[in-house]
Amino acid sequence: MKYLINAEAYIGAFPMPSIAVDKYIKLSSAVQLKVLLVCMRNSSAPIESEEIARILNISEKDVEDALIYWSGCGILTAQVPTAKAIEKEEEFVSRCEKPTREDVARRGNEDKKIRFLLSEAQLKFGRNLKMNEASTFVWLCDDVGIDVSVLLLLIEYAASENSKNITFIEKTALKWKQRGVETVLDAEKQIAEEATKKLAVAVVQKAFGIERRKPSEKELSLCNIWINDWGISTELLVGAYNICIDKNAKLSFPYIHKILESWHKKGYKTAADIEKGEQVKKAQKEDKKGFAAYDLDAFERMLNSDD
Repeated sequence: MKYLINAEAYIGAFPMPSIAVDKYIKLSSAVQLKVLLVCMRNSSAPIESEEIARILNISEKDVEDALIYWSGCGILTAQVPTAKAIEKEEEFVSRCEKPTREDVARRGNEDKKIRFLLSEAQLKFGRNLKMNEASTFVWLCDDVGIDVSVLLLLIEYAASENSKNITFIEKTALKWKQRGVETVLDAEKQIAEEATKKLAVAVVQKAFGIERRKPSEKELSLCNIWINDWGISTELLVGAYNICIDKNAKLSFPYIHKILESWHKKGYKTAADIEKGEQVKKAQKEDKKGFAAYDLDAFERMLNSDD
């Protein structure tokens, strides 16, 4: 059987690069293709990996892997605010190799800021930097285009999070770069936002009576919405949790989200609000039933009348 595109489906259509289909579709996974479709659908404005993960209901790590894949194919590029930064980003995409030992030594001798960065990182780590660590710091400065002052703050942040490792620093630095972080003030804002999200997770975990653990990106996002965006009370969190467990016999953040979203849209703030709302809903149903029965009786009387 042959198929044609329904002409009505072109309403609200968006462009798709031919090369993505002609050259890469055979090599792409389902997740990678979904991520690309979301990016193309939102091509009029930059979209962050967290938002894509929310739309597709997948992990942010899978989204970032897919974005890296399409960046390597030359179809996507990370948003950067200046022409100079764009040049740096293009160079970063095309060059994946980090500097050699000789490059690191040369840059340390040439640039006192980099020399100071490596020295401070060594003090924070409490030991001599490994070659891959020193190389990554120089790479983040020279190739990714992250300011030394921002990296110094990131090292402090990593230490406060008990994550004094180059993997955490590199991942966070690249995420900040993607979000347009250029200054220490920008970085401080990112750190404050992360702290707010973690506090939201702590509130939710306490309400649900679950052990402290590292949340998934999806859970982190939902907790942030419930606490910081909607201002959901502990009372409602417990209520939604109990409904979820009674219904599914297991914890499901997406299921709880639907419950809380419904309550939020109705303006419920307390358990009393919910009870009152349910009573009104029940009364409205009874009124409809009564009205239907009354009309039916009246109709039958009319049919049986002598007039």
